[in-house]
Amino acid sequence: LFGTPLGERSAETVVAPNGLGAAVMVGDDGLLFISSLFSDNYGLTWLSFAHPDEARPVRVDGTVHRGAGEMDNLKEGFANRYALSYNIDGASWVYAGAFDRENLVFRVDRTLVGEGELAAGVVEAAEADPLSNTAALAFSTATSPAQIYVLGADDSLERQTNERILGIPQHLLSSGEERSYTSHDGLRISARLYMPAPELGFTGRRPVIFYIHGGPQSQERPDFTWFSMPLIQFFTLNGFAVWVPNVRGSSGYGISYMKRVDRDWGGLDRLDHVAAFEMLRGDDRLDMDRAGVMGRSYGGYMTLTLAGR
Repeated sequence: LFGTPLGERSAETVVAPNGLGAAVMVGDDGLLFISSLFSDNYGLTWLSFAHPDEARPVRVDGTVHRGAGEMDNLKEGFANRYALSYNIDGASWVYAGAFDRENLVFRVDRTLVGEGELAAGVVEAAEADPLSNTAALAFSTATSPAQIYVLGADDSLERQTNERILGIPQHLLSSGEERSYTSHDGLRISARLYMPAPELGFTGRRPVIFYIHGGPQSQERPDFTWFSMPLIQFFTLNGFAVWVPNVRGSSGYGISYMKRVDRDWGGLDRLDHVAAFEMLRGDDRLDMDRAGVMGRSYGGYMTLTLAGR
């Protein structure tokens, strides 16, 4: 259905970077799936079995999120609809909608995740149950382990669990704030800044830790189930501000953004961190004369590079 088999490629064949994601059957007529065929940040694609050599883009109407990211999942939902998911600046957004096959339009009619109680976090898993006309999902944030919710077709939302971090009240943890910025060459960089909670009582400008993820083709998200977040919260509980960038080369912002670091480790991506350092000097809450850097794997490499250069 897609691609040229290796045996049919010549030595001169150039295959552009591409990706195929989740797919659902639409009756017996074709396949609705996520791909990068028409959008670097991924989008919906229609493949009719009557014309399998003609993949066609599907327009999405009705989304309300802002920021940068990519489409990351598609599932059959309840009430004969679909659930369409995005990763926007690390936070999950999920919409319910219907697919207009004749006009190749996906029309959103409900925001499931991204607002209210299900905002600024990450969907870990989700499944719909057509028999009960409900959907269940596991959702975590920067300050909460994954909680299980049940969503009804009548817009109801019921939390089923109360997982918590024993011994630490949730209001003492940092939710973080979205702090995207413009880098040295005009590129938009996504980042979050985690400040100590006001209830902790720290005063004056806070020392800053740059926390750099590995990969480099990976991403930090507001997700307590990922091992980085408990460490970030440990620092904020002890009075540090923690800067968590997803500089060029990170995943979650499209193929081109992710490949900007290819054959340039410690090059332009290093300068993204330098640009952030200068930008953060303008934040009166931060003491940039007391700044440190840490990371693991590629983040460890970048830590040594920044410290040495």
